[in-house]
Amino acid sequence: MATSDGAGMAPMTTKAICILTGATSGLGLELAKQLSRDLNLYIVGVSRGIHTRSEWNQLVSDGKAEFIEGSVSDPATVLSAFEAAQRAGQLQVVVNCAGVGAFGPPDSY
Repeated sequence: MATSDGAGMAPMTTKAICILTGATSGLGLELAKQLSRDLNLYIVGVSRGIHTRSEWNQLVSDGKAEFIEGSVSDPATVLSAFEAAQRAGQLQVVVNCAGVGAFGPPDSY
């Protein structure tokens, strides 16, 4: 998608943005790498912490991602992610890979 600021000006390209929760490990991390590489999406990653700092640092230094630290159960974190997406371009995709684990018999949690 291209937009123009005025007559005679070159068009600006708007980045396609993906908000990806649970983005710093497992399936979320792999999706971040593949979506940025294969679909050229800019990733706004949301997670409670960076478990794979070197891989995220590479995405960020390549200009393919940014990271929001926090829990998706916190409205302020969610708002921060959407504000980051709005600053970066046009939100196209939201993927939820965030989760919590509960271990033991079902009646124990």
